[in-house]
Amino acid sequence: GRRRAIEAAALTARERVVHGILTGLMVAVLVYGLWAFWLFALKIGQPFPGILVGYERYIAQYVVGNITPDRWPGLESQRGVHKGDVILAIDGRPPQDFWQIYRDAAESGAGSVTMRLERDGRQWETDLPLIRFGWQEFGEAKLPYFIPGLALWLLGFAVYQARSQAGANQVFGLAVVGFSLLALGVFTV
Repeated sequence: GRRRAIEAAALTARERVVHGILTGLMVAVLVYGLWAFWLFALKIGQPFPGILVGYERYIAQYVVGNITPDRWPGLESQRGVHKGDVILAIDGRPPQDFWQIYRDAAESGAGSVTMRLERDGRQWETDLPLIRFGWQEFGEAKLPYFIPGLALWLLGFAVYQARSQAGANQVFGLAVVGFSLLALGVFTV
């Protein structure tokens, strides 16, 4: 009897530790998503060339972001810029700190930036006019990913919390919360 009580108490303590760790991981995902949302919101009011830049890890290159809305001015057909084009340089500089390059260009009085791009082995340059990144651009770029990501997070967290000791709820909750990380954190720069 006493041994079973000790084993049951140990199991309960172990379950509490697991519950704390899983809940902590889920909350960390939400905090990361909110942090990414905030970082992107800080870009409001800054100059940009009407495209979003993303980093594609599998090719280790900066590219014209796939989440750039089609109607944005940087993707106008006469400029020849397409989503996924590799960005080799912006105003002759490596594209790593693209927001700083845009600010430098605007502060110098330039109304545009010159982008050196590559697609299918062909390189070319094009001038993209600088405009202000506003609330509308923020909403069009971030909200289509953030809202579903937040909904996924809430679903995963709610299912897990409903029966946190059930193995299926643990797996489902972690999987859905993990997947929400992709949507919550998309385009954090």
